[in-house]
Amino acid sequence: MTRRSVVSVVLVLLAASALASAALAQWGYGRSRYPPRFRPANHVDEGFTFCRLMYTSNRRERSGRGWSTDYPYADINFMIRLSEMTSTHVNLDPVGEPNHWVVTVTDDALYG
Repeated sequence: MTRRSVVSVVLVLLAASALASAALAQWGYGRSRYPPRFRPANHVDEGFTFCRLMYTSNRRERSGRGWSTDYPYADINFMIRLSEMTSTHVNLDPVGEPNHWVVTVTDDALYG
């Protein structure tokens, strides 16, 4: 194999791996950028708080990743719109962003 052929093969392999990793990230096969936010034990919620149920998915979805699809943006957007369109008071963090929590099916707080 000539040097030119080797360089061509290496460039094609690099381009293919770059395209594959970009496609996987776009379709949600990478890691989530945001870890789940669980409610601290000593936190007192004052107002409406959106909670998302975390579950174990047994398959990949074409447009998402199970419970974490659109997390946390959909949660935040829902609470902002709820407070704008109704008189509902939403729970805010110290920075002024809506608090949103992730709960598991086995969370004791759900059954207490």
